[in-house]
Amino acid sequence: MPTDSVSIINVFLEISGKARISCQLKRHLSPRTVGLIARSLPIRDNVHRMSKSVVYIKTNIDSGMERKKTDFKSGDIAYFPVGGSICFFLDDVSDGQAM
Repeated sequence: MPTDSVSIINVFLEISGKARISCQLKRHLSPRTVGLIARSLPIRDNVHRMSKSVVYIKTNIDSGMERKKTDFKSGDIAYFPVGGSICFFLDDVSDGQAM
């Protein structure tokens, strides 16, 4: 994965030492929220299942909704302001909850 740029922050999602997944936070999609997440790293918590297609981790991040979306592709990451969770999409989701 390329090095960080002004608009992209490269991070890793590590699952209990079993897997390490490269992820990108794209600042232009939600500048305030991405900044809050970047300043909160590392984030440690258990992974919870929201649905068959979405897993999430709870955070202490308090940010409103920016540029909300309801359609997500497999591999997307989104901030869900209800509960301050970061969601990871395992499958494509259309007409889902706004994030």
